[in-house]
Amino acid sequence: MGKIAAADRRRADRGNSRVVREFYDKYFYQEIIIIEPLMNSALRKMLKSWEDEGMAKSLSEIHERLKLTQEEIIFYKNKEYHFKYENVGKIYVTGSIFLSPHLILGLHKNNLFTVKHFYAEAVDTCPPEELVKLYKGLADGTRLKILRSLKNMPDTTQHLALKLGISEAAVSKQLKVLSAGGLVSKSRKGSFMIYSVDEEALDFLTYRIYEYLM
Repeated sequence: MGKIAAADRRRADRGNSRVVREFYDKYFYQEIIIIEPLMNSALRKMLKSWEDEGMAKSLSEIHERLKLTQEEIIFYKNKEYHFKYENVGKIYVTGSIFLSPHLILGLHKNNLFTVKHFYAEAVDTCPPEELVKLYKGLADGTRLKILRSLKNMPDTTQHLALKLGISEAAVSKQLKVLSAGGLVSKSRKGSFMIYSVDEEALDFLTYRIYEYLM
């Protein structure tokens, strides 16, 4: 009886493994192709912030339930989990958009693993107004030229007009549409207004439309 039960369990395990694989191939693989690049981009930015501002500040902003003290990292879940810095060899950070909010944290062989959640809000059946404005900003040749120019270097309305061979009024009109779509931001420098690309908006372009269509 024991051998039969063991054989049945092995067959069940193989069946479960096949189901999991088929589910992954059907539902997750194509999504990963879209989502992985934007998560990698976000994680690269996190690494840059670690270099610029220090690891502690960036790590403490991963999740409200992750706290850093002078001696340890504290993870608040069903209870408090304490990880002493002296016991942590490396810290691995990966990304997820699967649930919101969530945090996974664990220590294995002196390596601390944590997940950063990239928030994706629920999408109604009607296209969100901000999504329409976002893609409206891309639906024009002149605006795309402006975006490409600003991607290489922040610029003023006056200089953009010279580069593109159009009037300042025309540039201002297109910048207004781009700003409404969240694609560009502006800051004042002396008597000039400097426009630059919103890098996060560009990183999430593909995902935003994919999120709505799916």
